[in-house]
Amino acid sequence: MILISLITIILELTSSMTYLQQAHYHLNEFVVYYKYLYKRLWWMYLVTTILAFFNLWYLDSVVAVLYVLSWRFFVRRKIVKLNYTNRIKRTLVLSLLIYLSLLFTINYGFIVLISPILNIPIYIIISLIEKIILSTFMKKSRYKIRKICPEIIAVTGSAGKTSTKSIIHELINGHMNTLKSPKSYNTIGGLSKFINNDLEIFTEMLVLEYGASYKGDIKKLCDFINVDYSVITNIASCHKKTFKSIDNIINEKMTLLQRTNKLCVVNNDDINIRNSLNKLKYNCRVVKVGKSNDSDYIISDEVVCKEGITFKLNGLEIKSNLIGYHNIYNISFAVALIKELKIKELNDYLILDKLSVINQTNNRLEMKSDLKGNIILDDSYNSNYFGFCNALEVLKMYENRVLITPGIVDSDNDINLSLIDKIIDSCDKVYIIESKSGNVIYDGLINKGYDKVIKVKSFKEAIVNVNSSTVLIENDLPDIYLI
Repeated sequence: MILISLITIILELTSSMTYLQQAHYHLNEFVVYYKYLYKRLWWMYLVTTILAFFNLWYLDSVVAVLYVLSWRFFVRRKIVKLNYTNRIKRTLVLSLLIYLSLLFTINYGFIVLISPILNIPIYIIISLIEKIILSTFMKKSRYKIRKICPEIIAVTGSAGKTSTKSIIHELINGHMNTLKSPKSYNTIGGLSKFINNDLEIFTEMLVLEYGASYKGDIKKLCDFINVDYSVITNIASCHKKTFKSIDNIINEKMTLLQRTNKLCVVNNDDINIRNSLNKLKYNCRVVKVGKSNDSDYIISDEVVCKEGITFKLNGLEIKSNLIGYHNIYNISFAVALIKELKIKELNDYLILDKLSVINQTNNRLEMKSDLKGNIILDDSYNSNYFGFCNALEVLKMYENRVLITPGIVDSDNDINLSLIDKIIDSCDKVYIIESKSGNVIYDGLINKGYDKVIKVKSFKEAIVNVNSSTVLIENDLPDIYLI
């Protein structure tokens, strides 16, 4: 009977830990999961609690079956499976030890009743343990940075961080011993892991991505690693759920400028950045990039097509096979920084040659194909208004245009509603993945008389019906936004 009880508890734990992980271990966001769970499955908790109180093995078996069926049919929308990281393993072991001790002391039915509530203090304990572990990792990575002394380039912004970071690395690589943080590693934990595992003694330049979901995140990152050079790509209403206001987002992103030691490249066409430059105090030199005439590096003569982009930057004609108007800015930020670094032997000809062969960053308007004859524009890591609009402009260049999206999941209704006309203008068919933001777009399209829109529960449900089309996958969708 203990075994059956443990199976039920493990089922509950793995489900809750999946949501905890996809909420990036923020307990305040994770609580939303339990509100959803009790709202939809109150009847299951009531029945299982009553059955479990009888403490009979066959009734406990029914409880286990009910748990399996409930998650199979009611809590099944897991976009990403549970990743058994060391943190998850530690959480699982501690949780099982606590539950196992309880099984020998109190009634199983009471455990079933309190298990969701009990998980929260367990996760709080684990969070405190993880902070101690993280501080150890940080201490080790700080020591490694001080020992090797690479110059640090940090990139932040509401969009384009990872792509700009990758372009900077590609341009410098081969002329200096350069290393970039992988994928979208942009938190203290991720960067600590990267530095401890991958930073080598001969590294001269380290290109990092600095992300922020909460107030103070950029400051913590700058306290962790001092920044020599930086890039601020743009500032928009991302993570408004946690930042509460655009002013808080602006202040957070501009912290990087204030904490940069030597030089900061900024988007001079971004009104939020321009206004902040006149208000803030900073010690580094600022290099402005944009189309306006007061920019240090002026973008002009832009052409965007299916094959790539061409434009001029201070008269230098640049061609790239990267697609999307936003990549004109990403490339410009990178080139401006490289030219200001004055790296020996890295002249204009070599820069242009490197730019001509740079590949699209994974999952950021990355072009793929499938066996059904579809061209896939994979923009699944995108979660901002500018990137969404640029992706729609790229989609317009093709025929049989299909959009699959949950909307901008971490933004307000107005931002999602502002996409409606652009979606109608760009798409022949739209699949909306059910979510709060997706429902806003769905209702907006219907209200505009657009009837080629279908609501689905998952990406898989949408793509199975698409053949010989160009499919834009816009925005990933953590489980936390489905509930």
